[in-house]
Amino acid sequence: MPILIACLTLFSSFVFCSPNAEAKIKARRAVVSIDGAAVYAKPDFDSEVITYLSVQEPVIASVKTFSGRGGLGLFFAVKAKGGVKGFIADTDLVDASSRKPISPLLKEKETAPLALPPKEEKPNTIEHSIPEDLGSDGFGAEEPLYFRRHLGGVVGRRNYNIQYQGSTYLSDLTFFGFRSTGPGTLFDGPPLDFNLAVSLDSPSYYTEFAQNKPSGFLIFSDLGLQLPFWEDPKQIVYYSLGLEVTYSRYKVQINDQFTDTSEFRFGGELGLGYGHKLFGKDLIRLDYKYHFGKFQNRSYWLSYLVEYP
Repeated sequence: MPILIACLTLFSSFVFCSPNAEAKIKARRAVVSIDGAAVYAKPDFDSEVITYLSVQEPVIASVKTFSGRGGLGLFFAVKAKGGVKGFIADTDLVDASSRKPISPLLKEKETAPLALPPKEEKPNTIEHSIPEDLGSDGFGAEEPLYFRRHLGGVVGRRNYNIQYQGSTYLSDLTFFGFRSTGPGTLFDGPPLDFNLAVSLDSPSYYTEFAQNKPSGFLIFSDLGLQLPFWEDPKQIVYYSLGLEVTYSRYKVQINDQFTDTSEFRFGGELGLGYGHKLFGKDLIRLDYKYHFGKFQNRSYWLSYLVEYP
């Protein structure tokens, strides 16, 4: 599992923003640069500490800075995992893409030795909609679909291969199962996608060499990272990269002898998907996956998911 976490984290890209109501401000994607960064209720080091954030934890941060009480320090308004809102010291955040400081003071120190002004870069910002009843706290944008947590049911259709006496056989199997997506899936960390599904179908390829219709099951599970191509408040198009495991067990009659067959397989997968938000907080997702390992095959999945805190 630690190897899987490390592989997925290398490809991770966190936190995207989306428009929502009346007043619009600018916000940016950022990550925490130190372990135990404090989130304050107000832009004041003496105010209540709401929570502490871990290093590399993604947040949505305001572009605007807020002066601390008595002029002590600068703060960004932030929204963290689970909808936590507050203020964090400007030196505790870095840009999510470049990993460079976003603190105005640290930026000045970086550019001071240069004889020429630094090349202007397109800011890593996006317009956010802020409900007016939040006042001027600098932040209140709704989290993007990619950064929300959902769970629900999944149904799919997948090719599955076996090899018997030098020949390869293929069958289409129907799966039913459970799906969970978003930050905190299985463990704390980046937004991940987890599926666990089972098929009770009898693979059709056994009719080629078996004397009876086999009984048994096939369990499929995968864990992957999903990265958005594009999204808005109600839709998302994404690609995915992950690892998978399957376990099959069937009782088959071959040449008047009953045999129990069981097999574990490990492999990888690439995917492309689309998600659409329905009424309330429900989400429907369509996925195509290409599986590779002992055999190469493909699958199609339909999920109905409900958002949870």
